[in-house]
Amino acid sequence: MQTKKKVLLVISILLLLTIVSGCNTSTNYPMEDYPKLSKEIINYLEEAYNEEFEIQKIRHIDQNDVTIAYCNPKTDKEFIFTVKTGGVKYGEGFYDEYGSNKVSRAINKYYKPIISRLFPYKKAYFTNGGTYSNWGKIPTLKEMLKDSMDRL
Repeated sequence: MQTKKKVLLVISILLLLTIVSGCNTSTNYPMEDYPKLSKEIINYLEEAYNEEFEIQKIRHIDQNDVTIAYCNPKTDKEFIFTVKTGGVKYGEGFYDEYGSNKVSRAINKYYKPIISRLFPYKKAYFTNGGTYSNWGKIPTLKEMLKDSMDRL
């Protein structure tokens, strides 16, 4: 009797986890599995940023019909960012995090030695890469620092 309850409990938990987690599809072969979408994402990024990009993997979330592409510039395979499309939130367009991630990366590189020197025991920190100017492009760190000083 005790064994039967344990088996039912395990089955119930597995069933619940399956229902809660939903169905996700992930592929490490985006150009083969999503050829049209992959080309559209690459074209969008290359036109927007005038750089060459590649897609490492694509994940589709069935619950909200959103597709997430994990991309990187061809010149820096370690710099991974996402491009999202589909569903109610993104629709037919693309939402990418390349610009904000690139700015945050530059700021972190600039401030890391300063923070490490001022707070030697601090292991984690966060810098805000938000910009409040209408740049129309991804600003360089020098432009952002100058803009910050002009606002003081």
